[in-house]
Amino acid sequence: MFGFAPYGSYWREIHKIAAIELLSTHRIDLLNHIRAFETETAIRELYKSWLDKGGAETRVLMDMKQWFGDLTHNTSWRMIGGKRYFGPNADCEEKEARRCQKLVRDFAYLFGVFVLSDAIPFLGWLDFFQGYKKAMQRSAKELDILIDGWLEEHKRMRALGGGVKQEQDFMDVMLNIVEDAKIHGFGADKIKKATCLVRTKLTMLVDIHVIVKMEYF
Repeated sequence: MFGFAPYGSYWREIHKIAAIELLSTHRIDLLNHIRAFETETAIRELYKSWLDKGGAETRVLMDMKQWFGDLTHNTSWRMIGGKRYFGPNADCEEKEARRCQKLVRDFAYLFGVFVLSDAIPFLGWLDFFQGYKKAMQRSAKELDILIDGWLEEHKRMRALGGGVKQEQDFMDVMLNIVEDAKIHGFGADKIKKATCLVRTKLTMLVDIHVIVKMEYF
């Protein structure tokens, strides 16, 4: 992604943030407990569901594609915004969780879509039939609203708590780095939300590969 962005002061600052806080081994190690907790909880819930359906006495079909998807989303969202959307102690109703899950999956799909006008600009009118650009605009708007909600909640919690919480997710780290900052004309909120989208894309890549493999398992 950085390879296709124009080089400049904004590129240098965002690259530094990504290298140190987004992709660093140290940051990943600090969040190891989240992955361990979510994996253990998901396996426990899978076993409980298996028992409830009579798994001890008969063969039971389990939706492993959905299970892996929920596990990956819980892990990535807790690491990014401190949110847990599926399973026990979820932060929202399942209907809202599924909506957010679809938003992120649509974003990941559209991220890799080939739009003809990107290569041949004068054929942009063909998008009227493909509808990719319109879908991208809608996805970007909905994701912006979702992440903006996380951001405002983090700001409120920091204000009420009188400081930084003990367990810091990625959004907390971003708040510490770019609070009231301006990087090449962009405000702090825009930088935080944009960088969180990058993190979402990276974590969703794992989900996509796992789900595709499970379809043929």
